[in-house]
Order: sequence, then structure tokens, then C-alpha cells
Amino acid sequence: MEGGLFKGLYLGETVKMINHDLLWQLGVEPGHYDGMGRYREPSWETLRRVMASLGIAADNPDELPSKVAELKDERKKRLVETFVVGWEGKGSGIQVHPGPGLTGLPVDLAAVNEQGEEFWFRQDLSTGEDGSSWFHCPESLAPGYYDLEVRVGSRTAEACLIVAPNHAWKAGEGRTWGLFCPLYALHSKSSLGSGDFTDLEKVIKWMSGKGGRLMGSLPMFAAFLDNPCEPSPYAPVSRLFWNEFYLDPRRAWNWESSPAARDLYNSPGFQALAADLNASSLVDFRESMKLRRSLLQVLSNDFFDSPGGRGKLQLDEWIAGNPEVLKYARFRAAVERRGTCRTPGEFKSVVTDESGDMDKTANYHLYTQWLVGLQADHLREVAREGEVDLYMDLPLGVHPDGYDSWAYREYFAEGVSGGAPPDAFFTAGQDWGFRPMHPWKSAESGHIYFRRILRNLMEFSDVIRLDHVMNLHRLYWVPAGLPAGEGAYVRYPANELYAILMLESHRHECAVVGEDLGTVPPEVRETMDEHGILRMFVGQFEVDPHGEPRVHQPSGNMVASVNTHDTPTFSGFARCRDILDRVELGILEESEVEAEKESRLEIIHALVEDVGLDSLGDGDPGEQDIFQLLERWLLNLAKSPAASVLVNPEDLWLEDSPQNVPGTTEQKPNWRRKMKRSIEEIEADPLINRILEEINVLRKSC
Repeated sequence: MEGGLFKGLYLGETVKMINHDLLWQLGVEPGHYDGMGRYREPSWETLRRVMASLGIAADNPDELPSKVAELKDERKKRLVETFVVGWEGKGSGIQVHPGPGLTGLPVDLAAVNEQGEEFWFRQDLSTGEDGSSWFHCPESLAPGYYDLEVRVGSRTAEACLIVAPNHAWKAGEGRTWGLFCPLYALHSKSSLGSGDFTDLEKVIKWMSGKGGRLMGSLPMFAAFLDNPCEPSPYAPVSRLFWNEFYLDPRRAWNWESSPAARDLYNSPGFQALAADLNASSLVDFRESMKLRRSLLQVLSNDFFDSPGGRGKLQLDEWIAGNPEVLKYARFRAAVERRGTCRTPGEFKSVVTDESGDMDKTANYHLYTQWLVGLQADHLREVAREGEVDLYMDLPLGVHPDGYDSWAYREYFAEGVSGGAPPDAFFTAGQDWGFRPMHPWKSAESGHIYFRRILRNLMEFSDVIRLDHVMNLHRLYWVPAGLPAGEGAYVRYPANELYAILMLESHRHECAVVGEDLGTVPPEVRETMDEHGILRMFVGQFEVDPHGEPRVHQPSGNMVASVNTHDTPTFSGFARCRDILDRVELGILEESEVEAEKESRLEIIHALVEDVGLDSLGDGDPGEQDIFQLLERWLLNLAKSPAASVLVNPEDLWLEDSPQNVPGTTEQKPNWRRKMKRSIEEIEADPLINRILEEINVLRKSC
């Protein structure tokens, strides 16, 4: 079967003879709809390599029945799965495999909670219609994680049991509004080339005074900003540690006790470079980080060279509560010594969990992570004083050569990367370049990495947004070396991941928003609604000139906005700037431009009528026309039942350029563009103040 015609069919064409049910049982979807509504079946080569990344070695489709049988046999050898879920108050059923001669015996359960308390239960096993055996999670167990021991006759097994609330945490009643501001894009008179935590505090205080209650931003996780310099917030070094780029060195613990740091800051050379960086319309991450680091390194050296005191005691206490930071600091130091982040697996000999000497570079990363924690805590205190919720983003993946990919490498799949199938904008599909989580290995670990990244973000946030929430159900895997359009979807244990999300949400009193844009199967939104996860409403995607209604309105379970960081600004959308970008990038042919513009004009006209304007003027709309349309649309959203409305300040001065053009790296200055107005200018603008005040009145009156 490996040669001739069959080999060509298996490796080159879609394989119609493969039993689709077998693939589903192996956790791989045999086909999917792409972003243009076309049904696609992966080739055998794609399926073979995706299964190999899962640990299933099948040279041809004839081996699939035996692979399914092996998988079933392996699972039956386990009395119970390694991670099991119980839902609070629902008496959830948990499957067991007692084995021959034990099906009629009762099950004994011993559950130990995180405080060491033991709970004992005995149940008779239930029998399913298919002959399977089940026990029920005791309803008396409070939400939490438990070490579970299961005994049936002579067989015993251990598992991690989670008992989870059915719904995510929900903040108080009332409809709120807020601002979305990428932190790097903010700048003020005192900035060092881009925004920092001090700048964000200024915006929070000003917005709070206007009645705003939600402050959204892009991910602020650790990044490589030297060699290589990869500032994308969606390719972080780690989702467990933070980006020291956003520190304000002048608010460091030992700023006042470090004359060397203050002398450096006040020196003509430092101030001249800071002025040059501030004057640029783009953030130069490499040079700005170099400038900040020169100051932070002096502060770090002074801190560790000085005699012990209250600061050292606080640092030691913080490390005791965050011991992994030592491993992270050594990793970053090893990367810098090597001069590149590539092949981090080679760092095994120089990075250990054991205590030992920390050089100045490792101490720098230790010190700055501590400072980030202090400044982030202060930022949250400022927000709470102003009754503002911090709304932060959890990126889908991490840098393939970053800390998480190295420290938790056993939980990531090898030989594949996450991506998306073809759609109207990316007709060849997308390969995002990060290694996806291995669904089975993650479960075997009790999903420890997923739990840690949630806790890390929720400790800092009041609301989190899950990038590409569909990945809790399935993720598109692209085998290395194959085109992005030749991937396949792999299934994930959604019930387990939602349970963790619900429990951590309640423990941290943190609401959850899911990014559910694009082609999303119905099961995803149904599950989000079941668990009280807020959906996203992005106005640009909700206008259908030929539909009924032509302009959709957000519902009460949504966070509404006109656009996102991945879409055109409102002005760019109204002026078709993104269509011209697509031509420049080779995504759209010149011959297609007029048709695209006509379609866009239909959208704008539908919006004009919906908000009650007579027209948008003749020809290309002018600034006044666009601003009037934007204002009416924002006020309509403010009157809607949406849980919250997020406003992009850049829309309010009709910025044309977006913060990011997906699918581009070198062609566009993604993640680098500063806002054209400083914080001081934004706060002083009477037009911006008036619109936000009107939005606030409408939100409160709903």
C-alpha cells in the first residue's frame, strides 16, 4: 500500500477512503470549513504529520483502526483519567474502567483539597447505555482542586479532580464604557521613548474622572527586545513573566538612594537620546529598551551591591512566593550570553532549578521582574481607587524559542505550529509560528501550565480577553514545511479547560471575554453563553447592506467596539485605506479594487442610514462627514445593551493607520506606531472630552 497509485493518493490528494470516524476518535478533524465557507479535507501527508505530533505513528490510512484500538486499550488500562471534572451542584458523571470482574463493585473515593483536608465517599457505579461505568462527583465538594484516589476492588488510581463553578465571575451590574490604549503607543512629556506604567496611570485617572470604568490594553508579557528584537505582544517570551520595557525607572525602589542612576538620567547624552526617541512617530523598541536598560542596570547593580535592608527582605519574600523567577532570570541571562534566543534547548546545562550564584545579568532580570510586580500592583490600586477595571489580553501562543517553550517544552507539540485556514484576506492561510499546546500531555500534567498563565494574568486584571477562544475546543495545526493552507484541526479537552477557567475566574474575581471573531463553530459560542463568558462585538463586522437588519446591535453579553487593534481604524475603514494596503501587500489584485470599494461604500451608506444621517457627502468623505458618522455610531453603541463599550481614542482624531496589519511583518510598522497625540493633548481636547462625557451619560441612563 505504500507504493504506486495509493502512495500518490495518500501523500498528494485528499484521501476520500479514510474513515472519518477513526480520525475523530484520534482527536483530529477529518475536514473543516475555511474562512470562505469552503469545505476542505486535509491530505494524508498533513494528517500523518499532525498525528505524529500527537504521538500517533501511522504510515498509511490502513493503520488507523489499529491506532484507535491502541488508544482505547491504553485508556482502558487507566481506572480513571488523570484529570477529571466536576461542576458545582451538578453531580457530574466521571467515567471509570473497572476491568473484568469488578463492574459490580462500589467505588471508594478519597479527595484531598489544597488545604490538606480529606473527604471520603463510597458510591455504586452507574452503567451507561454503551455499557460504560460512571461515578458521580460528590455534590458536597466545594469548588477547588483535589488530589483524588479512586479504588474499585483491588484496583486504585490517582487523578486531579477539579470542582468548578458553572459560570465565570461577573462584576457588578450596570453598563460600562472604557478606552483601549496599547501601552507602547501612549506617550507624555516625561516618557522615555514610549508609554510606561506611569503613563497608563495618568490615562486611568483622567478616564475615571469622565466616568470610564474599563481600561483595555495589549499584552504586556516579556519580550525579546535585543537580539532578536521581536516586540509583537502576541509572540511573548513568556506568559508567566512581564515586560520590563514598561517600567518607569524613576519610580524604582532604590531610585532615591542611587546617585549613579540619577546622574545617568540627568546626563546630557541620556536626555538627548530620550528626546530623539520621544520625537519619533514610531517606537524604536531596541533603542528605547537599551536606554531604559542602561538606567535599570545601574539601579539593579546598586541594589544588589548595597547592604541588606528592607528592600532585600521584600525581594526575598517575593522570590519565596515566586520561585520560578530564578529559573526565568537564569534563562534570560543565558540567552544574552549566547547572543541569540535560538535553540534554547542547549541552555539545559547552564540553567537549573538549583540555587546558585546569579550574575549581574540574571540579577537584572530578577530585579526588574520584582519592580514590574510592584508597579503593576500600584497601577491596580490606582485603577481600583477610580473604580476602573483593568482589561488585559491573553495571547494564544508564545515565542517558539522563549522561556515557556523551553521550560514547559514537554507540554508543547513538536513539528507543527498554530495557524488558521484560508480566508478572504489570507487566501493562502496563516502560519503563526508558535508551537501549540499538546492536548493530551497538558491533561496528564493537570493542565498546570494553563492554570499558571491564567493565574498570572488574573492576579493583575479584573477582566481578561482570551485571544482566539476557539482554541479551547480546537486549534489549526500546520506541519512544519507545508503551506499554511494544508493544516488540520486538532481537538482539545474543552470541558477541562473551561472548568479551570471558571474556577480561576472566581478565585481572582476576574471576568472573562472570549475573542470569537471570524469562522467560529456554533458549539464555541453556545459554550461561552453556558459559562457566562462575554463575547466580542466589533462594529466593522456587523454591517450587512443586504441583510435584515442591515446593522446589527450588540447584546448584553458582549463587549462592543467599532474596531480592534487588528482591523482598520474607523477613518481608514471609511476611506478604504485598508483596501489599498491589501493591494500593496499583494493580497488583492488591482482589478478587484473598484468592486471592493463599492462594497465598502454600501456598508458606509447602510451605516449612515442606521445612525440617522442624511448622507456622507459626495465623492470621498471629508473629515467632518467621517467624524459625524463615527460620533453617531459610538453614541448608538453607548445606548445599546452591551455589557461594555470600548473606545479607541485614535478614532476620535480620525487616525488612518492601524496598530497592526495581520499577516505582515516587514511591510508595516506593526506594534510600533505611537498615538499622534500625547496624553496631555488628549486630556485637553474639548471634542474628545465632550464625546466621552456624552457616552458616559448614555451608558448610565441605559
